[in-house]
Amino acid sequence: MQTVKIKRTELLSVLEENREKHLKDHAELLELRLTEQRTKLEACLAWMNAHPGEHRDFQISHPVPKSHEHDYNRAIKMVSMEIRDEVELSLMEFDQLVMDRWAWQDDFLRTKTLYGMVKHG
Repeated sequence: MQTVKIKRTELLSVLEENREKHLKDHAELLELRLTEQRTKLEACLAWMNAHPGEHRDFQISHPVPKSHEHDYNRAIKMVSMEIRDEVELSLMEFDQLVMDRWAWQDDFLRTKTLYGMVKHG
């Protein structure tokens, strides 16, 4: 099967659910990043206070989680403007729009793993 027909309203519903999950995950990642940065800054300050006059390089680097809300918004807008009641999706479109597997998904998953939102095992 190379294509599938899906009800436009059902596709819109799935896209909106996927967008909400992405926005929730993104907001949580931003909070976790802030917590990580504060923790590292406090550790750096504690070291500096415990070792006055000594010099050391500190690196506080946490990647900024990227929001892909625009991808969802574009897809939702396109589907909502469709005049037919059914939409035909290719395998790739189905994978992205319904299964929520976008080209950027691996990078987002790595960021989630870095901040402990995904457990190994």
